[in-house]
Amino acid sequence: MLRQALLLPFALGIAANAASAQESANPETAPDGTWLVALRDAAPDAEPQPWALRYTAVQDERPAGSPGAEQDDGQDDEEEKSGFLYGLRKGFEKKPRPLDSPLYFEDPYINTEIRAIYLYHTFPKDTPLGRGDVQVAAIQARIAITDRLQFIATEDGYSWLDTDAFGTDTGWMDLAMGLKFALLVDEDADFILSVGGRYTIPAGNEDVLKGLCREWSAFATAAKGWNDGKTNVIGNVNFRQPFNQADGNTIVSWDAHLNTELWENFVQILEIHGLHYTQNGEQLAVEIGGLDYTNIGSQRAAGNMALWGTFGFRWSIVEQISLGVGYGFPLKPTDNNDIFESRVIANLNFRL
Repeated sequence: MLRQALLLPFALGIAANAASAQESANPETAPDGTWLVALRDAAPDAEPQPWALRYTAVQDERPAGSPGAEQDDGQDDEEEKSGFLYGLRKGFEKKPRPLDSPLYFEDPYINTEIRAIYLYHTFPKDTPLGRGDVQVAAIQARIAITDRLQFIATEDGYSWLDTDAFGTDTGWMDLAMGLKFALLVDEDADFILSVGGRYTIPAGNEDVLKGLCREWSAFATAAKGWNDGKTNVIGNVNFRQPFNQADGNTIVSWDAHLNTELWENFVQILEIHGLHYTQNGEQLAVEIGGLDYTNIGSQRAAGNMALWGTFGFRWSIVEQISLGVGYGFPLKPTDNNDIFESRVIANLNFRL
């Protein structure tokens, strides 16, 4: 028993030395990412205590293969994800999206998102359609192919049309799809310019004024941010041309969007939309063309224009889901504003 008692201090010393060597080989990691390095107290007058350790924090310079370094690399990769499906990140993916003219007002951002849309539009009484309204429920899809190239599907869905001239009808809308390319990206200036084109297939029902015209359209769209991204403007110009001029009108439209952050995750939005008929079709002998809802190929629309504004907001419910709601109002007398009297629009945006 005495011999075991005499050997106990030596055994404790050996164990402490082994623990010290183990600490040096596998240092502990502090919550802030620094290493805790075990150092022996080398003071010459200190009482020998091989198991007494003191710690000091040093800069994290872990080898690439260490477990902690792999975690950090993973975090960096998460921040730098881009390309297929993720698109162009760099903060552009968090920008508020447009509200009104959803079929043709394209933003310049490259990302993957699904947008559910509901639109309620009223017609003025002083048009060939007479007083009435149309409701639209649709789903849009945008898919990032690379960090600069995006596939867009901007028109589909279902319509409910109720007018004095045609009565009440329901039916499917046309299909429209195309590509968008980010031509110029300046992250420091918070600026992006994109161009693209889309093709509209007349797959809808004529009862709701769809399925009338096969057309292609080309567009340019740009966005600029200020005040650390809390204020943004988006501008869009769109050219619509029927494949057969007899079937539809040639149309030039433009859209301007301003959003300003009122408080965190909530922005107010103001938009102005203009639409100009530049060439007639050979269908109906009327002075209206269908605005951004349809293209009826009017014989008397060339030279006319429509102008309206939209006021609303967008609320980021969570980081990747936002709700936009707006009210559209005429900016010129409704007896000479194509088919626009008023509009309520809502869209729910889901992004990757």
